[in-house]
Amino acid sequence: MMEGPVPVVIGGMTYVCPPMPFYCLERAWPHIQNMSRMGALNRALAAAQLRQRNAQSDEEIASATRAVAVAEALVARENADFIAMTHTALEVIVAALALDPNAPTYDTLSKQMRPTEIAGVHEACTALMDASGLTSTLAPGERLATGQAPVHLNGAGSSPN
Repeated sequence: MMEGPVPVVIGGMTYVCPPMPFYCLERAWPHIQNMSRMGALNRALAAAQLRQRNAQSDEEIASATRAVAVAEALVARENADFIAMTHTALEVIVAALALDPNAPTYDTLSKQMRPTEIAGVHEACTALMDASGLTSTLAPGERLATGQAPVHLNGAGSSPN
């Protein structure tokens, strides 16, 4: 897990996002859930595209092509494309900056963000969620080996049943 603040450049200006306390997490949560949903749809599309590239027989090619079409339609229908994902990542950044009384708004940042900064916003959003304890790049065994307890967001780890 990354520790400390996460810098992100938007409009040529560096904003420093601290790991999110509950106040900020609460504001970011709908966007984080939306990002997770969009990520799942895009992973399904990527898997279908890989299956299509690896298809060899006519039957495999036809089946994989149908799977890609269905996945593309789902991404489009659910508004889970790259622009929507960028919007959502920027909303998480805005929520992370919410403790600052002069925090920029989504509208301000979206108007300032340059095309060359989009990838950095996505990377900063991921690093920010990691720094805030929401994600981990470690496998469960690695978390145990390094003394990091798994996170049970639904309280399942504390239930006596």
